[in-house]
Amino acid sequence: MSKEANLKKPRDLKDLKDPKNPKNVDIFSNSVFIYLAVILVFSILSFIFGNIYLSIVEMVVFLGLLIFDFLKKTKKKKQIIDYMQNLTYHVDTAAKDSLLHFPMPITILKVDGKIIWHNKSFTELFSPKEQLGNISIQNLIPDISWFELIKSTDGICEEIEIGEKKFQMLGNVVKTQKKNEKDSYVVLLYWVEKTELYALKQQIEEEQTDIAIIMIDNYDEIGASIDDMVRTQVLSGIDKSIRDWAKGTDGMLKKTDRDRYIFAFPNKNMKKFEEDKFSVLELVRKISLSFELKTPYTMSIGVGIGGSSVEENEAFAKTSLDMAMGRGGDQAVIKNNDVFKYFGGNYSEYEKNTRVKTKIISQAFRELVISSENVVVIGHTNPDMDSFGASMGIYRAVVSLGKICQVVFDADNKTILDSVKKFRQNKEYDGVFISSNDAYEVVGKNTLVVVVDVHRPSLVQEPKLLEKTKKIFLVDHHRRASEFIENASLVYHEPYASSTSEMVTEILQYIGGHVKLTKAEAECLYAGIVVDTKNFNFKTGVRTFEAASFLKKYGVDTIAIKRLFQTDFNDYKMRVNIVSHAEIIYNNIALSTCDLPNISKNERSIIVAQAADELLDIGGISASFVLCAATDSVIISARSLDDINVQVILETLGGGGHRTVAGVQLQDMTIAEAKDKLTDAILKYLKENSKNSK
Repeated sequence: MSKEANLKKPRDLKDLKDPKNPKNVDIFSNSVFIYLAVILVFSILSFIFGNIYLSIVEMVVFLGLLIFDFLKKTKKKKQIIDYMQNLTYHVDTAAKDSLLHFPMPITILKVDGKIIWHNKSFTELFSPKEQLGNISIQNLIPDISWFELIKSTDGICEEIEIGEKKFQMLGNVVKTQKKNEKDSYVVLLYWVEKTELYALKQQIEEEQTDIAIIMIDNYDEIGASIDDMVRTQVLSGIDKSIRDWAKGTDGMLKKTDRDRYIFAFPNKNMKKFEEDKFSVLELVRKISLSFELKTPYTMSIGVGIGGSSVEENEAFAKTSLDMAMGRGGDQAVIKNNDVFKYFGGNYSEYEKNTRVKTKIISQAFRELVISSENVVVIGHTNPDMDSFGASMGIYRAVVSLGKICQVVFDADNKTILDSVKKFRQNKEYDGVFISSNDAYEVVGKNTLVVVVDVHRPSLVQEPKLLEKTKKIFLVDHHRRASEFIENASLVYHEPYASSTSEMVTEILQYIGGHVKLTKAEAECLYAGIVVDTKNFNFKTGVRTFEAASFLKKYGVDTIAIKRLFQTDFNDYKMRVNIVSHAEIIYNNIALSTCDLPNISKNERSIIVAQAADELLDIGGISASFVLCAATDSVIISARSLDDINVQVILETLGGGGHRTVAGVQLQDMTIAEAKDKLTDAILKYLKENSKNSK
């Protein structure tokens, strides 16, 4: 009979005692110890009282019992050890057998990624005929960033694709008993197949209903200026193009208004729309141009996807449409939860001739001012003359309505400092200019905060002011970015406008209250228009000249404006140096890098922007980019002559601006790295636009 069969199994593992531990001696052993002690005592007493023979007999009994007890304990200890070894053997055998035949692939690897051991399922996953031992896991799955994976303190969890199958790779780094430092850790991985789950998830995603809201941007504007028959033919062609575009999508297209459609479609079509860059935008434009319209009809599309319901996707679509309109129209914007994607927007915005919106905004602003206790005007960080000029225009409008108005002034711009100095010489402006800290104390619940020349909360001079009041009026002309001041009571956002100063000048004409600008205020507004239009060369329309004409009535001295923008000789030399070191890339784009360590951040930005402007004066240059190294970042200023959209290029790097004027600041990057990123973004833009032109 086998040794295992002879071994009596304990009734319970709790019955097993550690023979080395004296606390775990059973009752019988303790009783023998007492008997032995008694016999030993009697033996000693017998010897003392002279009964030597009895003492010898008792001593023999004592030694016999002692030997018997020792042999019994030794045997019991051996039985326990044999049982535990037998139990461990069976458990190890069962565990190894389970691992070898486990239906889920399992792998043990060294920390360098080499395979130590794997089970049969893992072999079948890759190549049953090949030996996989001592092969690096990165040779089998090149997409794995192995050393990044094992650094994770929360364990390994990675989605892996092997052939047509999809797996979730799970695992941990395990410490071994080996003393050798190289082999003291191993990595245990097991692979959970989720092919069917991912297929089901993809099917559900493809069947989800996305919502698009389609709007003809300038329906009333153009319709009022063309013949009824032509308008009917053009709009009929546009309607047909939209319906043809929506065909074959298993979706539902419904016209909800004369210039608006709603389109519900399965998500599986989204990829196709993105790949063709929403080609319907270009089709609509071409239809208008085929009728030789002076200003073509354009279309904006807002798409909502990724929401938890159709209702939420509709809300996303409305936000996307607002974003598309805020960026100048003629484009599609997709909102997927908090992520935006932009398509189109390759053409300049068209000026709106109607002033209906301006009149409505002006009256709404008037009511806000009258119902407020006081007004605080604030612009963007590192304010320019457009921001400052608009602020002074708002100041005059508020004061004309009999309310207290203060302007937040935190700037080291020499041009603005000179202007403020002139204002402070006049007692009328005592207490008007306040710091950001003072403004925080001034703003209360019934204070109206007017934000000019910026719509991104992070770029406002003092963002905390936006949280202290619910009454906010936003005036801006920059193309809308993903970040936006959402809690504004009134928004006047027109990306077609040349400048915020132009928009404020129009408000002054319609707000009422007998507004009379001082010469200094008029010159600030005029200077703001001059700065943003580059002396009336960019984004200049009929309304721009009309605003300038209105300001000229208040005695604007154009020579004084010219002097205002005169630059320091050293600054001029720095600009010349930047221009002289420029290189020409992609045939018609000028790019220059510089380092200006000994001047202030604001002055550096101005010099870089001016250098970018001057590079456009070179023949054959369509766009210019100037990069400048700062303490912990790189600033990029971009300009173009309208045929290249520098805003779209810099948006891919996290920046923004206008089609012809844009900028970005890249954090934690060397100027060489920034240059590589920029050239890649330019090349990508040129390739995409060359495809669209075909």
